[in-house]
Amino acid sequence: MASSGFVTQSSNPTIQHEMEKKLMDLMADKNSNLNEIEALISRGVNINCTDREGLTPLLQLVKLGQARNDLLDVIRLLLDQNGIDVNCKDSDEWNALYYLCRLYQKADLIDIILLLIQRGIKVDWTNKSRQNAFLFLCQHYPHKNMIDIVQIFIDNNIDIGCTNSNGWNALHHLCRNYKQSNLVDVFRLLVEHGMDITCNTRVGWNALHILCHEKTQDNHMDLIKLFINLGIDVNSKNKGGWNALHILCQNYQKDNLIDIVRLFINHGVDVNCSDDDERNVLHILCGRYTEENLVDLVQLLIDHGIDVNSKNGGGWNALHFLCRNYK
Repeated sequence: MASSGFVTQSSNPTIQHEMEKKLMDLMADKNSNLNEIEALISRGVNINCTDREGLTPLLQLVKLGQARNDLLDVIRLLLDQNGIDVNCKDSDEWNALYYLCRLYQKADLIDIILLLIQRGIKVDWTNKSRQNAFLFLCQHYPHKNMIDIVQIFIDNNIDIGCTNSNGWNALHHLCRNYKQSNLVDVFRLLVEHGMDITCNTRVGWNALHILCHEKTQDNHMDLIKLFINLGIDVNSKNKGGWNALHILCQNYQKDNLIDIVRLFINHGVDVNCSDDDERNVLHILCGRYTEENLVDLVQLLIDHGIDVNSKNGGGWNALHFLCRNYK
């Protein structure tokens, strides 16, 4: 990195710059030694030096050093230094909490977050895109202690309803990305603290739409039932005219689909709802579903008044789709 890229605060800029560059290199190297880092700091290096991107050693560490086995120890070492700016931000206004929630994938993330909070990091900070660390956590973190980290953020007054530029909130991200069996408990916790389950993305997708598109867990029905019991509109459409039932039948390929479809019907879903191409759920089922109980699903929809002669925009009815796709 060019020498003009570092901000120095020393009567001997050359020596100070060499020390700062060395510290930044150590922060980026997952194999660097903790003792070597400590020795360099003891020589008086500027712990808040910055590079061209506005990265300090702390930010460099959490951005590029996620593979370290001793990440918590190195962060603690930096935070123990007098004058360390725990709320430092880069040129995009990302702080250490942002980088950790976006990039760090190990279960001890909770310990690092607690340490940063204890040292005064601003939990509710938003970057230039108006996103907070909570959004990144729900989009990327894979471990079952997610619920404990969510509780920590709630206890520290983070805005759980924050949305990104596409209108996605934490609930949308969780429905798409979180694969653990305790997702239903995370949902309940967020709703208890005011999460808006009816929030739509810019293209009209609510959390139920995304859940029906992404999830194939054993407790899929429990997750859908929770949303329905919380009052989500089962007939809400996205900008393509698809409701949750369309999306579910397009993507779900397990034989208990019939139980979920029955759940939607019992809670008032419009089985004759058509998308922008005039396809109803029967068209989609006959074109996509491959399980042997398709006949039972079709009978269920017929019993609840679906129009078997309905045609899509291309003139196809359910029988056309069935003859093309069902093997």
